[in-house]
Amino acid sequence: MKRLRILAAALVGLSVLLLGAGFALADTPGVTDDEIVIGTSAGLTGPIAMWGNRMARIGPQAYFNYVNDQGGVHGRKIKHVVLDDGYQPPRSVANHKRLIQRDKVFALLASMGTPTVTASIQTIVRNKVPLVAPATGAHKWGYDEKYRPWVFQVGADYWHMAAVAVDYVIEHKGLKKWCVFYQDDDYGKDVLNGTIAQLKQHEMEVIATETYKRGGIDVSGQVTKLRSAGCDVVMLGTVYRSGSLFVREREKLGWEVQTVGIAPTATQTFVDLAGSAGVGHLNTMSNPPVDSDRDGVKQFRELMAKYFPDEKVSEEALYGFISAKTFVAGLKAAGRDLTRESLIAGMRSLKDYDNGITDKITYGPEDHQGVTASYILEIVKADEKDEAGKDKYKFKRVSDWINPKGY
Repeated sequence: MKRLRILAAALVGLSVLLLGAGFALADTPGVTDDEIVIGTSAGLTGPIAMWGNRMARIGPQAYFNYVNDQGGVHGRKIKHVVLDDGYQPPRSVANHKRLIQRDKVFALLASMGTPTVTASIQTIVRNKVPLVAPATGAHKWGYDEKYRPWVFQVGADYWHMAAVAVDYVIEHKGLKKWCVFYQDDDYGKDVLNGTIAQLKQHEMEVIATETYKRGGIDVSGQVTKLRSAGCDVVMLGTVYRSGSLFVREREKLGWEVQTVGIAPTATQTFVDLAGSAGVGHLNTMSNPPVDSDRDGVKQFRELMAKYFPDEKVSEEALYGFISAKTFVAGLKAAGRDLTRESLIAGMRSLKDYDNGITDKITYGPEDHQGVTASYILEIVKADEKDEAGKDKYKFKRVSDWINPKGY
């Protein structure tokens, strides 16, 4: 009888341990023995649909497919849930609530758009869900302590890229009368504020600004007003479509003003839409071009050919690929005993992490920015013509990596 009591007690103790392990596993949403579920909200339709599908869906999935084919991370395969918000803040908020509360994601990756992520950030932080590589270069994600420890940025932010553009144009072009044309939301204002801040480093200021509403298609009035203001150079705090409308309208008016932009206009789509009007436009970018011979970019091209052979090898997909690769580096560093806290510790442990694509990435308890350097591109006429015999245009890299003055 005594033996039976001892055995029964042992069984009860074992069941408690097992239940405890089960509860511990359940306490980490989106993590099972063989799977990690992560989520993204992005504009898969609407004004930035091309970006959304490439950055948030195709680029990350190419790398996740590769990782999963290798057996996953510490034996767990990655499942990526991507929801469409149409670049509309209310839909982004609803999507993030669904991802966190219904889909029970472990973490968020590359949720997209400054106005959309800004609208959703309180839901994300309140639920203590890590957000790695938001596809928005807003300055606050890497520097505002309200968003630490949950948000990790990967590329140079909008302030950094605007600052590099300001430094380069002043040094190499000698232009002093700066104007800003920007989207009337958090994204555009970030570009404006970054430009203003960097001009102060040179004892200069913005002499005129004009805005447009997100998705707007008529910018003729704003171009006319900025021309009348006497601008030497116009910073574009725009997305690719609106920026191309600006440079085409400028050409139509015969206004030979220097235009500069940051990452959202550093795409071949912007170049194609701008056509001849884009020649001479300068742009900052923190990721190398897709034809780069860097090892990580070669891997990107190979995996795109393997998993998405019908999709364009694009700058946007490369950004998503970088995001996924950096996220996986954090997962590996977090170890097998995966929690949201161990992921944060794993990300913060990355020092001079070389993804083979960007400048090296370093995080720490007080630094969630990762990269500040970018380089300058210029639109030039390509040597080849298109299938119809018309001129083609492309970006040409005209500088090495540049760290902005004062950062």
